[in-house]
Amino acid sequence: MSPTFPEERLNPARWAQNGLVIAPGSHPTFIHGALPGEVVRASIVKRQAKLSFARTSAVEKSSADRIASDCSAFPECGGCSFRHVSYAHELEIKRQLIRELKPLGDLTADILEIFTGEPTGYRNQTRIQWDGKNAGFFGYHLHSVVPFPEHGCKNLSDRLNTFIRQHYKSQKSPSRETTFREPGIAVDPTKAGAATFDLPGGAWKFAASGFFQANKFLILPWLNFIKDLVPDATPLSELYCGSGIIGGWVGDRAKSYSGTDVARPNIEFARENFKARGLKGSFEVMDLEREVPELKPTCIANPARAGLSPAVCDAIRANVKTLIYSSCNPATLNRDLTRLPEFSLTNCAMFDFFPRTHHVEMVIRLDRK
Repeated sequence: MSPTFPEERLNPARWAQNGLVIAPGSHPTFIHGALPGEVVRASIVKRQAKLSFARTSAVEKSSADRIASDCSAFPECGGCSFRHVSYAHELEIKRQLIRELKPLGDLTADILEIFTGEPTGYRNQTRIQWDGKNAGFFGYHLHSVVPFPEHGCKNLSDRLNTFIRQHYKSQKSPSRETTFREPGIAVDPTKAGAATFDLPGGAWKFAASGFFQANKFLILPWLNFIKDLVPDATPLSELYCGSGIIGGWVGDRAKSYSGTDVARPNIEFARENFKARGLKGSFEVMDLEREVPELKPTCIANPARAGLSPAVCDAIRANVKTLIYSSCNPATLNRDLTRLPEFSLTNCAMFDFFPRTHHVEMVIRLDRK
């Protein structure tokens, strides 16, 4: 059972990373679901020695920027951060928070381009929790389940929301956690099933239980932006290549292509996708925390939230002339920039893959100085 703490009256002062506002003081509190300048009642959900985390339970003094949430589960649900502000204001906040990261904020201040799509119905996948009674999402900093909203999750398509409801109506004993993907798949993590995403030229296969970009509206603009960053006729390596979708999309700009990933199912699908489209490339499975293949002059990296391993950074510093880095975590991207002092940033963009949440995707090009 989660510990309980008394509710507190707080005065959030400014935005902080991860979509939170901070109430400063001798014991600062990071608050979910509040806005700077407000006075709120907040339930403490996690208390540490030097700071606390809280969820807004009532607003006593409201900010002029506050709007009515369009989701009954917010802010109890921990999935979204910005359902109480306009989408335009959310983008301003995200840009501001990137500027606070050093050196990333200074390097991107004048050249950061922002790509957006529809801010609702964008997710092609989600994980639903089951507590024996309710299906839904975890509460903010809690392991209790907030029931799936009657109207469905605003981030999911109507089709996926309908499929999830039907799944739980038909299941006598649902799994504790289930991943759902469009067009209507309940993923079994014990089986090597396939999912697909439609692209010009045909469907792209990937492991249903593995990673794939979640925003169906921005995948094509993201791929095209990366392609435009690739130098012409360059030997190209890709690290954390997944099912090979980036390499397959940009490959006609490359003289040669090789992809490496940590998961064998990803590599098997990458080979199958390349063969189906008549593309040339080589693939291998490798633990990129400990070893790195021989890298070509141009390298694309699309790591998980942990960012590049020290081994990968060392290999890039030794062999790469141009690095194209797609990051779902600006904080670790910022850290990795400090590990690559031989490079300068020449282009960048923010893709708002996760509207109404604090997450963003950033793509940068680094060239050796």
